[in-house]
Parts: sequence; structure tokens; C-alpha cells
Amino acid sequence: MLQFEEAFRFENPRISAASGLLLFNGHFFCVSDDELGLIRVPLSLKGPAQRISLFEGVLPEGAKARKKLKPDLEAIVQLPETGAILCIPSGSKPNRSRGALLDIDLKAQEVSFEKIYSKLNDQIPDLNLEGAIIQDSKISLLQRGNGRAGKNAIASLSLEDFLMDQPGDFGITEVELGEIHGERLGFTDACFHQGAIWFLAVAERTQSTYEDGEFAGAILGRLDSKFRMDYRLEVSIPFKPEGLVIQERSVFVVTDADDRSVVSRMYRARI
Repeated sequence: MLQFEEAFRFENPRISAASGLLLFNGHFFCVSDDELGLIRVPLSLKGPAQRISLFEGVLPEGAKARKKLKPDLEAIVQLPETGAILCIPSGSKPNRSRGALLDIDLKAQEVSFEKIYSKLNDQIPDLNLEGAIIQDSKISLLQRGNGRAGKNAIASLSLEDFLMDQPGDFGITEVELGEIHGERLGFTDACFHQGAIWFLAVAERTQSTYEDGEFAGAILGRLDSKFRMDYRLEVSIPFKPEGLVIQERSVFVVTDADDRSVVSRMYRARI
């Protein structure tokens, strides 16, 4: 069992649905699935946090209306050549196909993945992308199998095609994650560390990519070069972990309690 300890609370600025995490240039960048911006936090976790706008507009405060209109950003990665930060949506609904590109000057540009996601929807049931990994010239998108089909998968395609929203050739590999406490596991995020893909997977008592379910447990796992799981360890954490960064022997995760009244946290563990 991997024990996590609370390291930071996203109270000012406040978010409650942290969904993706990136470490870059001495700062953590955290996206939230029901916000129009992201939060930047110093690596020390002691300085002031900063909200950075990604989209124009304002989301409603009511939970149902907010869920319906939110962009549902679920993954955050850094582009290898430009250093720009790419925020990626889930694609679980037609309106959840717009992402954002944040340049090194922290200026945001909206990007669309409508064509790519339309093609993925034809081949992956209950599309719900929760994580992403960039390796060489490819991006791998992690499908969370928390819908009725229960299929976790990785869709890999050209990074250039993805950024241009050009649905070219891509490969889809189903990944068997198993269960925990009687509930099936589904991807919630991933990162590349020491030549391997590390991931978070969570079990919820639901068969919907839209409606939230009771948190039933989570694991930290590792995939080999053929996307086969070769390591898993149950994690001890009070809320659903949705964002992952590994730095040396420290594991950082951010959480979403599926409750607007519960602020998101960052937790840390050692491996």
C-alpha cells in the first residue's frame, strides 16, 4: 500500500475538480475539469498560486448547469519542441472537444479536436480520455473504461496530426487493468518517468462517463513498451486521484472529490 500525505490545498485560487498535473520550469500546472483556466503552483508548494485563463466566459455556479457546459479538461502535457503546454479535453460529450494551448509567455489559444474525437468515437465505446503521454513524435491518449463497455485503451497517433485536428492513422490498444474492491479500474492520468509509462487508475461505483460514482479505490501502475501492465500498487488516499507527476522518488497526485464544496488537494508519496 502506497501511503500519501497531503501537501497542498487549492484554496486560493480555489478549485474542487483537479484533473491533470504537469511539472515544468519550477512550477506545477494543474487543470480542473470544471474550470475555464488552470492553476500554477511553485514546486516548493509554499509560494502564492496563480490562476491562468484558458477560455473566455464564465461557467454557472449550479452543479448541473456547470457540468453541462464545462470544457472537461482532463490531461495536460508539454510539447517537446516549443515548450508550450497543451490542455486536453475528455471528448465524453460533443461539446467536450475543445482544448487549449498555453505558450511559454502563458498566453492561451483555443484548439479543437472535433474531427479527431469524432473518429475516435467511432472506434472506442463510451469515449472518455483522461490522460496523455508524448513520446518522440507521437501522442498516446488514455481512455478511461468507466462506461458500460468497461474498456480501458490507449489510442496513439501522430502529435502533428493531433495538434492539427487531422484524423490520420492511429492505433488502439486495449489495456486490462483489473479490479479493486470488486469494482473495475479505469485510467485517470499518466506520466512518463525513467523510460516507462506510469499511470493512475481509479474504481468508482458507476457505469457512466457523465455521472459521478462513489470512489472505491485506486492504484499506481506501470506499463511496458507494449502497453501491458507490469506493476501495480494500491494507494491510500481519501479522494479520487486524477493527476500524476513523478519526480525522482516523489509521487505527486491531485484529487477530485466530485463535490464542489470539497477543495482539491495535492498529495505526495515516496517510492
